[in-house]
Amino acid sequence: MNSEIMLSLENNRKQKIKIVFPRDVKGPDDVSIYTPMGAACLGAHEKSQICFFDGHSMNRAIIEKVLFQPEKEKLFSL
Repeated sequence: MNSEIMLSLENNRKQKIKIVFPRDVKGPDDVSIYTPMGAACLGAHEKSQICFFDGHSMNRAIIEKVLFQPEKEKLFSL
């Protein structure tokens, strides 16, 4: 949890998100792990494509960069 990711969406728009538990959603960039987008990001790596349903249509995005990953930084308490 608390990984920060830069996505490239289908409409050539970039979006920075933070994967969190539902209770930790505080702002528009926070994405619950239980949403389709959040679940699609789990286990994905840089330059991989993810697909998720947003309630209206199927969307695709590319994980451009993993900006922060607590486990990689050995911050297991985050």
